[in-house]
Amino acid sequence: MKGWGYIADPLGSEKNQYANETIKKGKEQARTGMGDCDDFAILMAALVESIGATPRIVLAYDSSTGHAYTEVYLGDLGSEDNQVEEVIQWLREKYLLDNVYVHINPETKDVWLNLDWGQDSRGNSHPCGPFFKAKDHRVVAMRDAMTPLRVIKIHRMQSTRAILPQNSGEIIQLAQLNLVSPKQVAWSPVGNLLAVSDYNIYLYDTRTWEQVRIIDTRGWINSVAFSPDGKILASAGMGSNGVKLWDVANGGEKLSFDDISSANGVDFSPDGKILAVAVDMTVKLLDVENGHGSSLISMGSQVSLYTNSY
Repeated sequence: MKGWGYIADPLGSEKNQYANETIKKGKEQARTGMGDCDDFAILMAALVESIGATPRIVLAYDSSTGHAYTEVYLGDLGSEDNQVEEVIQWLREKYLLDNVYVHINPETKDVWLNLDWGQDSRGNSHPCGPFFKAKDHRVVAMRDAMTPLRVIKIHRMQSTRAILPQNSGEIIQLAQLNLVSPKQVAWSPVGNLLAVSDYNIYLYDTRTWEQVRIIDTRGWINSVAFSPDGKILASAGMGSNGVKLWDVANGGEKLSFDDISSANGVDFSPDGKILAVAVDMTVKLLDVENGHGSSLISMGSQVSLYTNSY
């Protein structure tokens, strides 16, 4: 499934869609949603409300252009239990951001996080980015009672115990890793690294459970798999993150299969020469050396590949 599909309203008219209508239109075109900026803002507001937080929509206008975007309430800076700084710091670390853009009401000290996809100084577009440039920004309040977005604190568990034959029947929690929405995990062949796919790819040292590297994909990754020699990590993601090969040693990109825009899963052949990729209702077999496709397997339904790296 591809990302957002932009459709402008007919010239001279303004039509706002319900969130479910936006999703339905997107599904028909194999996209996450279809509409213009105000439809995207309404969808984002509905998603924020669905997790119990408080959104608002901002209308930005000047003489030549107009735009709509969503913000989420982070809290009151005057409140002793506010988590505004924690949320902002977490966003910086999680998504490798230089700046996180918020609006602060000087009278009430309420803080609202920008969820619009603005382009930052590095040329990357993402939520929490710079505000849309317009002379007039008018707020559409969503509700009177405001619930701030909060950070769920998850502490890594330390343990000196190991999984041995004599205690392999026990369930031992070695660590709990603080991630937003992990999609899949994969062990390296020798077991010294654990790769976790999320908005980026995270590599953990399995001896200490310290994070050793972030592979900056700047997009959701559905699946990861190590090559048999452990030197390459394959990923399957959405949009421009379709299928890529990464150097495990330095996190650099080795190869991108540009003809695949989105993929559900990846796995290597035992000899590491062929990469199997699940794409919609097909499995593509790709040559790892040159990226060429060797064959295509058609399936009757959506396909996902799950690795068994133990």
